[in-house]
Amino acid sequence: MTCCSAYFPVSSHAQMYKDEFFDCWVLSSRANLKDYGSEITLFCDWIKPYIKDGSGYNDIYGISIYEEDSTPTIYSLD
Repeated sequence: MTCCSAYFPVSSHAQMYKDEFFDCWVLSSRANLKDYGSEITLFCDWIKPYIKDGSGYNDIYGISIYEEDSTPTIYSLD
């Protein structure tokens, strides 16, 4: 998923690659998306069953921050 918005100064990024050290596939994505139809939650719900491990103690696999609310939504495997 790559999306850009004129309202955000950072560029979007998407990459999928095979990590030879851990012998697994890695998906890395950063996007700027107006989430009018809950697309972010729908995507995170869709991809969650395919994720073996997230990041950190709570197995985080996604973070969403709405422009009018500084409290992030954290998507975790736990």
